[in-house]
This record gives sequence, C-alpha cells and structure tokens, in this order.
Amino acid sequence: MEEILWKFSRQNRDLRDLRKDIQGVWDDDAARDINHRYLDPHDADAREVEASLRKQAIAISEAAALRRRAEEEERRATQFAENMIQSLSAVERELPLLFSSFEETKQLHGKGQDLVPIIDRFIQSANTPCEGVLTRDEYHRTYS
Repeated sequence: MEEILWKFSRQNRDLRDLRKDIQGVWDDDAARDINHRYLDPHDADAREVEASLRKQAIAISEAAALRRRAEEEERRATQFAENMIQSLSAVERELPLLFSSFEETKQLHGKGQDLVPIIDRFIQSANTPCEGVLTRDEYHRTYS
C-alpha cells in the first residue's frame, strides 16, 4: 500500500511540476480553458484521492496492529484456558480424596463428641479427691 501511495503521489507531483514549468510558455485562452476544465479538477481530485489513500494506509496499519494485539490476546486466553483445564483436572483428581477425608473427619468428630461427657466426668473426678474415681474395671464396664 505504501508503495502504491508513493507512486501515486510522485506522479501527481510530477504533473504539478510540469504544469508549473510550462505555465509561462503555455498561457493562452486554450491553456486556461484546459486548466480550468480538466487539469485543475484532476489536481483537486488527485489530492483528495491521495489524502484518502493516506487515511486508508493509516487505517490498514492500525487494523494490522489491532489484529496482532488480538492474536496475542487470543494466545494468552488459550494459554489461560489450558492452565484452567489442567487445574480443573487436578481438582477432579483430588476431590475423591477430599470427600474421603471429609467423611473420616465427620466420623472422628462424632467420636470426639461422644468422648466429651467422659472427659467431663474425668475432670470432675480429678477435681474431687478420691470420690467418684472409677476403677479400671468400672471404667471398662461403663465405656466399652
């Protein structure tokens, strides 16, 4: 695109330079009529086209930069998604162990709760000298 724009600009500049060079020699009614009817509008159109081509070249360049940025963001998003899939797979592998540990914890918690009254009785018996102390046989009969 840049090369096309450069060639177009160069040709228009050459034509303007040629018109300027022959202006002193070619200065009669016919020349003014041709300039007025054809060459001046052509020059104005050429300047407009050149400006439009420059804008288009800038827009294409910006679009290319945005595309490169979008491709980079796509690459990053793909990498992020792959990392998330790996993390989810790891979580899925760990879930059964987690649930098993949770069930075991609930069972142990229940057993611990069952022991609280026994612990309270031991504390009470420890606070009371020689009263209410269970013998070994009494303990096994009561708590087994």
